[in-house]
Amino acid sequence: MEVIILIIAGFLGGILASLLGLGGGLVIVPALMICLPFYQVDSSVVMHLSVGTSLLIMLVNSVASAWSHHQARNIDWLLFGQILPFVVVGTLTGCFVAIQLPTQLLIFIFLVFLLVIIVRFLSHFKKRKPMNMINTSRPPMIAKGLSGVMSGLIGSCMGVGSSLIMVPVLKRYGFYIRHCAGLSNGFNVLIALIAIFYYSTFNIAHEPFPNFTTGYIFWPVVIWLFLGSVVGVPFGTWLGRQLTEKITTFIYFSLLLAIFFIMLYKLLRFYYLI
Repeated sequence: MEVIILIIAGFLGGILASLLGLGGGLVIVPALMICLPFYQVDSSVVMHLSVGTSLLIMLVNSVASAWSHHQARNIDWLLFGQILPFVVVGTLTGCFVAIQLPTQLLIFIFLVFLLVIIVRFLSHFKKRKPMNMINTSRPPMIAKGLSGVMSGLIGSCMGVGSSLIMVPVLKRYGFYIRHCAGLSNGFNVLIALIAIFYYSTFNIAHEPFPNFTTGYIFWPVVIWLFLGSVVGVPFGTWLGRQLTEKITTFIYFSLLLAIFFIMLYKLLRFYYLI
């Protein structure tokens, strides 16, 4: 049963990576939190292994997706270069923070962050103006810096990619969601590379990690996630050409809500409240 869940999660993660720039972590992290206990993984490190393994899949998905978006001219490389240094700072900070915090606190931070994004997204729905071009306005330096740092921090700490930050911020300045996704996938490649290196070389000698683990990457589940994502990425690219901006935005927001409640359920289970 867990194999089927993992393949489906990989497939959906691939779709979300190419369609929305999410890197797949919003689906893969919850799926791994469900499946890893079947592999006798200690509950104290489930979230850490979920994040580390999700980042490996995010790297694969994001490279393929970024290339597709580049070919479709969806990536503003000038803006990418301006935000890039801030993403690096945020990613390194996130890696350090993730190692220090327990699973329950990581989930709680993730939930608080998701709730803030959902509320902000709702407020933008009310103010949204028609978007006729990619650069209706350019984000000021403060927006570039904060969004870059937070994208790297949350992406590396939670394994969810940069789209959670980049889509709401860039849409506020008039970017189509496909252009937000293109930029996010570019940043996801960088976030994943840095975080994977950090997590795979981190000394976990005193942690209750299972066999076949390299740092925070749990290899027995990688093949099933990869099989799903190989199909999901091209399908998501095709889907992005078929859907309107309004439908794609609705899918993005609905996904945020669904993941919020899934992770809230997992947090409550940690404390035996349900």
